[in-house]
Amino acid sequence: MKKIITLIMLTSLTISASADEILPKSLRKKYPIDSAFLLIDDLVGELKKSHPGIYRYNSKEEFSRFTDSIKESVNDSITLIELYRKLKMITTKTKCLHTDLRLSDSQSEELNSYPNLLPLQVYVAGARAFIVRNLSADTDLLEGDELLSINERPIPEIINQLIAVIPSDGFNRSLKYRAMYLQFPLWYRNAINVTEHFDLVVKRNSKIFKIALKGRKFPELAGNWFLKEPVREKVLDFRIENNIGFLAIHSFAKTDIKRAGQNFRKFIDQAFTALGEQKIKHLVVDLRDNTGGSDPNAVYFTSHFFDQSFHYGDKTLVTKEIAKQIKGIYRIFYKKPVQKDSLWYWQDGRVKDLNTFAVVKNAKNNYKGKSYILINGFCMSSCANVTAILAHNRKSIFIGQETGGGYQGNNSGMLPEEPISNTGLLVTVPLQAYYLAVKPTVNVGRGTLPDYTVNFSLQGIMNGQDAEAGKAIELIEQSMKHEH
Repeated sequence: MKKIITLIMLTSLTISASADEILPKSLRKKYPIDSAFLLIDDLVGELKKSHPGIYRYNSKEEFSRFTDSIKESVNDSITLIELYRKLKMITTKTKCLHTDLRLSDSQSEELNSYPNLLPLQVYVAGARAFIVRNLSADTDLLEGDELLSINERPIPEIINQLIAVIPSDGFNRSLKYRAMYLQFPLWYRNAINVTEHFDLVVKRNSKIFKIALKGRKFPELAGNWFLKEPVREKVLDFRIENNIGFLAIHSFAKTDIKRAGQNFRKFIDQAFTALGEQKIKHLVVDLRDNTGGSDPNAVYFTSHFFDQSFHYGDKTLVTKEIAKQIKGIYRIFYKKPVQKDSLWYWQDGRVKDLNTFAVVKNAKNNYKGKSYILINGFCMSSCANVTAILAHNRKSIFIGQETGGGYQGNNSGMLPEEPISNTGLLVTVPLQAYYLAVKPTVNVGRGTLPDYTVNFSLQGIMNGQDAEAGKAIELIEQSMKHEH
């Protein structure tokens, strides 16, 4: 799966150029109205031609009305950052996690070289925001203080703008709140205001006060998870304690697992063999913040919960234009898609990562006890596919928050990144619409829903609590009492 942290930008059509106080030279470039119109039309045309899921959660009429409104909002020449924001609104409107628009590496590096990030980590709950980490030089701010406004913008307005543009599959929101917790300073900068000064209105108990902070540079703030994705010492972890198995899978991505010096299949085989040999009746699997990765790895893990062959993928679709391109040298790698009525079906074959996995054999050392899977909004892509299949087949108990990836599947597979002419911007359009073998009328436009909802909370953050794991242990202890 492509890295998804950079998928966040603007919502409001009313933000003007004056909102950006300090712009790097590369982002100050101006585009006349006609040029902006052409770039918008080019992007929309490419999405309609290549994106097989563009109307998965939008009607054609709704999408056209939205893109027309974007063009209508351009009433004068605009800067590159403004153009970026408007194009970003269009890619986000696809309601597809894997559709991305980003600045070039050089543009991002230039932007990150200025002290333009709010030096706070923020927890967002509903329409409220709370400080959970103060990274400024000002010690007057405390953990738990509530933010009421930033640079005269009320927090509810800021949150609504960000919620409207943080990409997720369908109508999911848990991903959006998780993303704000991990990336709020970047989103505020890129979506609302490029500035080096932050005037805050803050509430502590019943007292309301004002405070001014200076911005900080990206390299000064970024660390594992906060503002950038983590590099873990172990991607896979397993142990047995007190007759309970604990398995953590932080990623299904081959590169992440290889970087950690681990072998996915070997590790999973050893873990499930140990569970069977020691007759472990309860297994806790932590899939929180697993943003996806290799489909074969995800499918292989899933096979350990079945005692017979099972259906995983239902179908994979591509557009007519993409189907026509599978010819010549491409036939060495891919089979020709097959047309049925007005749809073009991808065919399994030469590239395993792009297969539908229609029927999957169960693992021989499959698990026969009870499993409890911890999930949250950053369970995406292939990880969300795993949870959907296990939930549909009632193989596990799910604890936490709704997954960010879609229950019915996603748009992914081949993910070419192409430049948008004369801008430096890069767009990624997924070329395959993947549908899982789940009931098509369940959780439409949503992720896998937990059996036991355990909300990510301010109190839990400040107390260092792991409420999801705690709920799993509580359920296991209750089950063990009945067993005896």
